[in-house]
Amino acid sequence: MKSITLICFVLLTGLSFVSCKKNSKKWITGEFQIIDRVTKEPVKATLELNYFAGYLFGSEEVTEQLGSTTDNGFFEFEKKIHRKDRNFKLNIDAVGYYGSYQSSYPDASQELSIANHNVMIIEVSPLYIMSLTLNNISCFDATDSIWINRTVTPEHSRIFTGCLNDYKTGEVFYRAQEDTVSFRSISKKNGVYDTLVHFYTMQHGIENNFDLNY
Repeated sequence: MKSITLICFVLLTGLSFVSCKKNSKKWITGEFQIIDRVTKEPVKATLELNYFAGYLFGSEEVTEQLGSTTDNGFFEFEKKIHRKDRNFKLNIDAVGYYGSYQSSYPDASQELSIANHNVMIIEVSPLYIMSLTLNNISCFDATDSIWINRTVTPEHSRIFTGCLNDYKTGEVFYRAQEDTVSFRSISKKNGVYDTLVHFYTMQHGIENNFDLNY
């Protein structure tokens, strides 16, 4: 009977301690589910905690690596903190094509509460990327030229010259959080100009490569 009483006491004490952590200014705790903004499916990610550590004279910005989510996008943590620590923020870097392409910024960020247990579903935006292969299907000579720009931002043109065939531009040509894009091409051959509009629909999770024939 004594052993049963002792086990019950230990369990209750442990549960009480965990509960106190979740509602204590000495601890920051959280449970997070990372999902795709469009599909609502779980996304695997790495997480870091950013905050200002307070000292007797001033404070210092600190970033700590917390680890990775499970395969189903779930993560929980607890951290003991000091009275002067403040401005806690969770940064999320999703695995795969999310956020901003080759950007140093996190794919998502979330402010955290100190006194309350943080339970959140955090969405990350899918990133679509593409490259282009150019085909000059009726080349006149090496002076042939083509100007390519997005129809919504015509001031940002790319220029290519020559009898290009199966010519890869050699870099990611477009990246954004929308899966559709259109380009306008203006080609010049033997002094004659021709304007075409090209529409593309991209898949998520891959680098989409498309032909642009002119």
